[in-house]
Amino acid sequence: HNKKYSPQCQQILCKFMNDPDKEVRDELRGMFRNQNLIIDTECTAFIKAYIESLAFADDPNHFVLSLRDLTGSLIPVAEVVFTVCDRFFVPPQEKNHLMTLEVSSILLRLYESAQGGQKIQITDRCLDTWDLLFENRVEMAMGLTRNIEQ
Repeated sequence: HNKKYSPQCQQILCKFMNDPDKEVRDELRGMFRNQNLIIDTECTAFIKAYIESLAFADDPNHFVLSLRDLTGSLIPVAEVVFTVCDRFFVPPQEKNHLMTLEVSSILLRLYESAQGGQKIQITDRCLDTWDLLFENRVEMAMGLTRNIEQ
C-alpha cells in the first residue's frame, strides 16, 4: 500500500496469482481488505490481472463484496467492474447465483453513476453488458430487470 514500493510489489505478487499451489493463491485475497487498493487508479492493471487469474477464480466472493462495499461513484473503478462482469457473464456463472446477483447490482450502480454526465461510453458499455446477460438467457438478469421496471 506504499506508493514507493507498489510497482515492485505488484510485479512480485502477479507471479503468485496463478501459482499451482492453491494455498499460495489464497494468501493474495487479504490484500483487498484495504479498499484503497481497489480505488487506486495506478493499480487498475494489477487488479485486472488479479481478476483474470486463478486466485480470483478460486474464490471471487471476497473481492466482489469489497467492490460492492465501496461508497460513492463507481466511475473511477469502471474498468475493474467491467473486468469482473466479463469473468461472471462470459460465459454466465449461474452456479454462483448470489455473487452473480451482487455483480449485477454493482453493474447497475455503475450505470446509475454514469448517467446524466459525460460518461456515455460507460453507460453504453453497461447496457452492452446487460444485453449479454439477456442473450445468454441469465434468468437472474431478467428478474432484476422486471424489478427495476416496477
